[in-house]
Amino acid sequence: MKRARLIIMLTVVAASTLLCACSLESTFGTSSGRASSQQSFEQEPQEEGYAFTARSKTWVVLGDSLTDETYKPKKKYYDYVARDLGCTVVNYGRKGTGYMDPAQGGDSFCDRVDNLDVSDVDCLTVFGSFNDLGKGYALGTAYDDGEYSIGGCMNVTIEKLVAKNPSLKIGIVTPTPWRTNFSINSDGTDSFGTVTRWDCDAYVELLKDVAKRHRLPVLDLYETYGLDPDNERVRELFYKHDGRVDENGVHPNSEGHKFMYPQWREFVKTLLASDAIEEGD
Repeated sequence: MKRARLIIMLTVVAASTLLCACSLESTFGTSSGRASSQQSFEQEPQEEGYAFTARSKTWVVLGDSLTDETYKPKKKYYDYVARDLGCTVVNYGRKGTGYMDPAQGGDSFCDRVDNLDVSDVDCLTVFGSFNDLGKGYALGTAYDDGEYSIGGCMNVTIEKLVAKNPSLKIGIVTPTPWRTNFSINSDGTDSFGTVTRWDCDAYVELLKDVAKRHRLPVLDLYETYGLDPDNERVRELFYKHDGRVDENGVHPNSEGHKFMYPQWREFVKTLLASDAIEEGD
């Protein structure tokens, strides 16, 4: 009799357990189903970014000797960036020039813009230049409008570019630091002591103020380059060309350009970023 009761009780418990399990499965689905949904969710693309490519984009580089493809070294910042992003580079760099300074037989940034075709260009960067210093030009202010001061030529350079293509993405890049107190004389010879660190500081601040006036982004390599040309060991490693060290600390070698290219890459990506978003997004 006791055995019969025990069997009945076990049967009731088993039936109750089965009923509860069926009810839970009906409400929430099977445990294997829940695991499958979680796995599917985890495999969905995350909105952390996109694989950036600029294979169909054109980047114009305007600048001085650090941009001039014919003047030291074999590889420059834009070579490394183009390798990563796949963009096409159009080079308008000329050694010895600046926003105001035409150098010997050349033309300044301001004058060079007249001959630039930027009608079908995605972005343009202006890089440099302390070549404007040491020539007796007036520094001027960020609100000078004529070509009578360095500040005025900075403004006119930007205004000409905007007039040619209002939708052009323009980025302003400060000069990299020069060795303290180095400059180029008006006759083209090198000298020390003419241009001070404070002159360079003032030039960079003026350039950033001009960019701010025009609401343009700035890559400040003067402050964030990461290499100090006053350091002899740095010049040995990053300013040595064809066995000779650039003692004036002005022209980085390929390793110096490679050192700064990650900052360039991210800056150029920012200029091109809106073009990477598909219509309707």
